[in-house]
Amino acid sequence: MNVFVMKKMRMVIYLVMLCFLSMGQGFANEKSSSAEIEQDTGIESLVAQGIGPAEVFINQKCKIIVPNPKGFYPRLLLENSSEIQARVFFPDALSGEQILIFSEDGGAFNGQALSGKVVVDNAHSVSFRFQPLKFDGLYRISLYRGGERRILQFWVGSLPGKGN
Repeated sequence: MNVFVMKKMRMVIYLVMLCFLSMGQGFANEKSSSAEIEQDTGIESLVAQGIGPAEVFINQKCKIIVPNPKGFYPRLLLENSSEIQARVFFPDALSGEQILIFSEDGGAFNGQALSGKVVVDNAHSVSFRFQPLKFDGLYRISLYRGGERRILQFWVGSLPGKGN
């Protein structure tokens, strides 16, 4: 496939994604999402049920989110240059197990690379910091454990179609 066709395909995919996002689908920061858990719900109880929640700290505010059956967590809104801290739980993982982590759309983990390995702690979780690029758009962080894949999603900047 030539380069011109590939660029056109990327543009079409990007436009479709923007149309989907402009409809207000799937943002955990909006009231309509059912995947954001109330703060008083204990992480421990979710982990005990075999659910793999994530604690995400954005501007020192904690959001607890749970993945859908395909492993996608709801999108969270970020301001440009907002660093996040995340703790993702893998209820059946063993302490010391390694999880591969990869930024699909750029950014840095723990101030360094686009990818790396994080180690499961005694609480069955992995922790990391993520800094997106200075560009608006979707940032996905994939976590791989064997054949399992979890995806944290962040939208940086203002939502398409919503203005500033």
